[in-house]
Order: sequence, then C-alpha cells, then structure tokens
Amino acid sequence: MQAAISFDMAAFCAKEDGWNILTRPWSHGGWMYATDGSWCVRRPTTEPDSQDKQRPDMSEDRLSWYLCQQATEPMPPMDGRTVKIPCPVEYERECCPECGGNNTYKICPECGGGITCRECHGTGLKPDETQTHPDDCQCGGSEEIETPAPQKIGCATFNGARIAWLQAIPGILIRAPKAEDGPDLVLAFVADDGVEGLLAEQRGEA
Repeated sequence: MQAAISFDMAAFCAKEDGWNILTRPWSHGGWMYATDGSWCVRRPTTEPDSQDKQRPDMSEDRLSWYLCQQATEPMPPMDGRTVKIPCPVEYERECCPECGGNNTYKICPECGGGITCRECHGTGLKPDETQTHPDDCQCGGSEEIETPAPQKIGCATFNGARIAWLQAIPGILIRAPKAEDGPDLVLAFVADDGVEGLLAEQRGEA
C-alpha cells in the first residue's frame, strides 16, 4: 500500500513562512523531512542532501525521534467534540467611503486624537456590507467554521484537526506522551514506507 503520508509530505509543510525551507520537504542524511513547526515527519530517501543552507536541525540530537520506535498503539477514536474557529478563507471588503478604511472620521483639533467614523462606526468597511464572507464560502457567510476540538491523548492535548488528519492514515501507530517525558511533550507516530513523525502538544486555546 502506498502510504498517504509519504505521498503528500508537503501536507506537513508550512503554507506560508518567511523561512522558505519550511514550505517544502527537503533531504538530509538519508531522510526526507517536512515540518511547519508544530509537527514534523521524515521518511528514508536515497535523494542527495538538499542545498538549502537554512534548513532547521531535525537530527536525533534535537528531536525525540527515538520515541517513534515505541509507537505500537493504535490511534484512539476522536471524542466527537467540535469548536468554532475563524474561517481561514480571506476576502477583501470595500472600504468605507467616508474614512477610507482608517476607522477615523477626522482628527480632533483640541487633543489630536481621532474621532470614530460615524459612517462605518469604526469598522473601516463599507456600511452596507453586512458580512465579509459570501454565502457560498465554506463557512456559509458566518465567518466561522467548525473543527474537531483539541484531543487528549496520554498526558497531553493535541490539535483536533491534526489528530483527525493522522487518524485517517491506514495502519498508523502512535506512542502517547507520558509525564516522565519532560516538559516538551509530543505524540510520536509511524506509518507505512518507513514514515516517522512527531506532533507537538497544543498549548493555549484551540
């Protein structure tokens, strides 16, 4: 079976990043790597080392790849909870004709401060536009989408959407984090084609 994860290593790369190396996989020391800073994967390769001089250090000395050798558990089922997050699709709205989009009607001559625009009430947007996203957007115009809630695995919590993505990989095995692992907890996983991966715990809000 051709593993979905090895077929699409780019799925683990950053979508946009000032550090260009993170937007595509690269090869080093007999491994092909991909990461966006939250999860990282590697698989064996015969390709020569990439010429990117700024590639991050993904060696065994820096990352806990050894945990992948302990990945023998099946991925637990999702708990079914969801949360709402801002829709990732970006749309441009027409600026308010009164303030030009700067949210300020005029400058007070006494204090030098800006007076909130009376036309758009500080939004900077054309007043008759009631929503940013059209009805045919994936959010249906609500500007929010539902996504899997963060999932507790072992002693750590992980991004729900990423866990759902990993769960769809046939035959994936994991190693749940343990308290004795230390402060930087990760979910280690393996898949077909020699793929190894690490997902960092989610900190803060979803």
